[in-house]
Amino acid sequence: MMERHCQKCSEYKQRYREYHREELRRKAKEHYEQYKGQKLEKQKEKVECPICKIDISRNKMSRHERTQRHKNNLNNTNTKRIEQPVLSDKEKKRINHQKNIDYLNDIFPSFQTPD
Repeated sequence: MMERHCQKCSEYKQRYREYHREELRRKAKEHYEQYKGQKLEKQKEKVECPICKIDISRNKMSRHERTQRHKNNLNNTNTKRIEQPVLSDKEKKRINHQKNIDYLNDIFPSFQTPD
């Protein structure tokens, strides 16, 4: 079995990391700050599923491909597509707001006053 690095090189690298810990941390932080914006842009990037004709974040495409909707659309190519309903921003906010209210009502039920 072949080793990646010889023992001497590994020891040298380990000693370097120990003696230059703060410098390496600073460089790692700088690298993170430099590429943070690019990472966020790439995560927010949308792609269209060619089967379902819906927009999905690039990083969630493989998850979408495992969904029942995608599998149904893949198997039923001639039938009507199961399409995602298009909601306005106002409607999305209203639905999200209602979900939050329902959640809070379940967690913190209000006290009923005696009649």
